[in-house]
Amino acid sequence: ICPTCNGTKKVGPDVCTTCNGAGFIGRKDVSDAFIVKRPTDREEPATVPPAGYIQTDVVTCEENRRELDWLFDKMFHSLWGTTVEKSDNETATGRFIDAMPVYNRLNALADMAQMVHQKLAEIIAKHYFPVTFLGAKISYSRRYIIESPDVLWSRYQDARGKRSPDMALNYMLEQFYYSEFSSNSMMADYYVKLMYVEPYVHYTIVEVDAMIIPEVIKKAKRFFPEWIRDTPDTDIITKDVTQLSNELIIYADKVDVQPIKTN
Repeated sequence: ICPTCNGTKKVGPDVCTTCNGAGFIGRKDVSDAFIVKRPTDREEPATVPPAGYIQTDVVTCEENRRELDWLFDKMFHSLWGTTVEKSDNETATGRFIDAMPVYNRLNALADMAQMVHQKLAEIIAKHYFPVTFLGAKISYSRRYIIESPDVLWSRYQDARGKRSPDMALNYMLEQFYYSEFSSNSMMADYYVKLMYVEPYVHYTIVEVDAMIIPEVIKKAKRFFPEWIRDTPDTDIITKDVTQLSNELIIYADKVDVQPIKTN
């Protein structure tokens, strides 16, 4: 019943504007209260809500979720030019189906940020140093790590097995370290520096022993793990690659290797 006219369809001489003269309200509000009398006889059926038990349409909910996923993929594709491959494991990160459009988009974003930074730097410098300022050059790095460490490591291992050039292997291994330690740049720099200190980093000790190279280099390769163990982390972080390489050679050269005696 309409709460305004109490079912009379009018308020005074005028037609009730709440129910438009119907005397009833078709729409219900969550604040509406319905008082249902408790059954007095145990044989009477149990009281149910006036509208009955309402069952949520599960199929509609599932379709809405699929629609949201579809819209997300469309918006994601419009921004990056590709989509992410869905993973069965909810904790795993999906990979880009095609990474090249992502790199192109990142380059465009970096160009815009670099231009804005350049203009702001020039404005501020001209304000504070109007006479001595000669110009500024802002250059952003283009190192993008958009793939997971597992993908990068698998690619590196595959290229290493095919004996790709060392320059390409260096780049792939660097990418792996920066992806693995994306939340800790100091650790990434730590491992990348050690990568250039270790002799023939992409070869095993057995392979290096078979090479025709100075014996001290072979010993440096062989005792590289021990040198890391005995070298403070602060030295590795603060010293450059040349200093560390010289210290590794000196360390390995001092190691006294005793031949194995056999009966």
